[in-house]
Amino acid sequence: MIQVERILVDIDETSAHTVRDGVYPIVNAQYWTNFHIETTLNYRDVFWDNISEGWILIPTERKIQIFNEAILQDRWKNHIQPIEWSVETIRGFHEWGGDVWMLTARHPILKEYTPEWIRHHYGDTVSRVLFSNCYHGGKRTKSDICREENAQIMIEDDMDYALEIAREKVLVLLLRKPWNEQRKETHRNIKRVDSWEDIDL
Repeated sequence: MIQVERILVDIDETSAHTVRDGVYPIVNAQYWTNFHIETTLNYRDVFWDNISEGWILIPTERKIQIFNEAILQDRWKNHIQPIEWSVETIRGFHEWGGDVWMLTARHPILKEYTPEWIRHHYGDTVSRVLFSNCYHGGKRTKSDICREENAQIMIEDDMDYALEIAREKVLVLLLRKPWNEQRKETHRNIKRVDSWEDIDL
C-alpha cells in the first residue's frame, strides 16, 4: 500500500490568477490605474497608495473590500484562470495517491465561491478546502493548520507564510513571484521553484 502524502496548496497567485484576471482588470477600469502582476512587489497590499476615492487614499479595510468584491464578481463567469500547469500537476498528485487540499487566508465571504471555482477547474482532484482567516478574526494560521492536519508539503507564493510553515517541519515549495524574488531569507524546508512544471515530487 502506498503512503498518501498530504499536499496543501495556496490559492491566490499560487493556483489561481486572482489578481491578474479578477482584481486588477476591475480596479484599473474603475480607478484609472495601470496595475500589472509582473510589477507587483508587495502582495500583502497590491494597491499600495495608488487608489483613492474622493481624493482620499483608501484605508486597508476598503482595499480588502475591493479585493473581495472583485473576486465575487467572477462567480459563474470563470474569468479567473488557474496558474499555468497547476491543473495538470495537481491531477498527477491525485493519480499517484496524493491527498491534495487547498488552504487559503481568504475572507469568509468567499467560502461559497472558492469551492465552486476549485471544482470547476480541478474537479475531484482536490479533497478539501480550508480557510485560515488569520487576517479576518480567525484564530488558526496557515502554519497551525499545516501542523494540525499533518501536511507533508505546502505549495505557496508568500515568503512570510513559507517561513512560518517551514518551521513546522513541512516542506514548502515556494513558487517564484515578483513579490518573493527580493526576499533573501532561507530555510532548509523551503525550496524555490520557478513554475508548476518544475515541481517533481
